[in-house]
Amino acid sequence: MPPQDCWMPPPGRGADGAPLAVVHEGTCDLVRVSIVRQRRSLRVAARPNVVRSRRPRLASAQKAKKPRDWQAAIATWQAAIAAFTALAAVGAVIFSALTVNASREAQFTDRYTKAIDQLDKTGADHLQARLGGIYALERLGKDSARDQPAINEVLSAFIRSTTPPPETTWPKTTPSCPDKPVATDVQTALTVLGRRDFGDDEGVYPDLSGACLRRADLRGANLAGANLSNASLSGSDLTGAWLTAANLRNARFDSEDSPHTSLIDANLKGADLSGAKFDGAYLGGADLTMTKHNGDTSIKGAHTSEDTKGRWW
Repeated sequence: MPPQDCWMPPPGRGADGAPLAVVHEGTCDLVRVSIVRQRRSLRVAARPNVVRSRRPRLASAQKAKKPRDWQAAIATWQAAIAAFTALAAVGAVIFSALTVNASREAQFTDRYTKAIDQLDKTGADHLQARLGGIYALERLGKDSARDQPAINEVLSAFIRSTTPPPETTWPKTTPSCPDKPVATDVQTALTVLGRRDFGDDEGVYPDLSGACLRRADLRGANLAGANLSNASLSGSDLTGAWLTAANLRNARFDSEDSPHTSLIDANLKGADLSGAKFDGAYLGGADLTMTKHNGDTSIKGAHTSEDTKGRWW
């Protein structure tokens, strides 16, 4: 027991609940030091219990976080797979579109080649084949606008090469065509050219220069921008035809009533209008300088403008 004159706090208890014995060192100071050490050892002994009580909580928290991490990883993989699937689908669509386009181009080329082969067949026995080739080219021009300029050139060349060449009889200076109407296949080609969609021409207009188009049916035909220089249109019906900005230099017109023909901005320089009937024609901006005309030429009620050149009436 400590001395009576040395007050001491009551001893504490150990981890097992038993009272801690106080070692008497002979002085109050030593007693106090011993008690303090005993209390420190008590606190140190109690710490492992606290730590052990916290460890299960940390382990449970870590275990609780693991399922969430796996769920996030699974969601990320699912998003990646969905994106890859979408990209694969887009690639498949693009590849399919390119394949279809290539197939269509191949079909257009095949149709074009077959139509040309049909036009190349000559003679009366192959008339139906030539007509089929002409209509096949017309259909191709509607299905493939990019082929329209080439079709214009093919049909123009067909007309120029099929019609008989103009005859020149001395002392005439203007060539004349045989006195017979155009052939059936030539008329069909003219009809197809006259009803084409000229918006797809891309500056490639029909070239019928020097062609014999005697007594051709060109009613309402759209030959705007066409080259008809030195062509013979004697006896042709041009009622309501569109020859706007057409090149009609040295062309020949006669013996036919063709009212309301559009010749706006057309080049008629040196054209032979002897006996032509262009009543009510539209001649605004047309060039009529050096044209040939006689008493049978009729241009009653024609519409002109300040830009009309070579007006004689």
